[in-house]
Amino acid sequence: MAKEILDKLQAELDKAMAELDDAEQAALLLELKEVISDHLDEQKETEEASLIAKLQATAVRFKVEHPTLSESFIFAVNSLNNAGL
Repeated sequence: MAKEILDKLQAELDKAMAELDDAEQAALLLELKEVISDHLDEQKETEEASLIAKLQATAVRFKVEHPTLSESFIFAVNSLNNAGL
């Protein structure tokens, strides 16, 4: 279940990155995408708490300018918490 949530979130990140014209915001999303990829690939030992904290921080950062994307981050955090991560 967690993998499905993160895969969907990565797809949303790809779409959002293509639509952003703010380089700083795009860089933040790219960094988040890399953290998620590392977690999914298990190449790095990304702690779930670290991943969730990063998702929450990004949700706050994008809340005003990109509320739909922010809601996706919050949904992912809640889903991961419900899945026991």
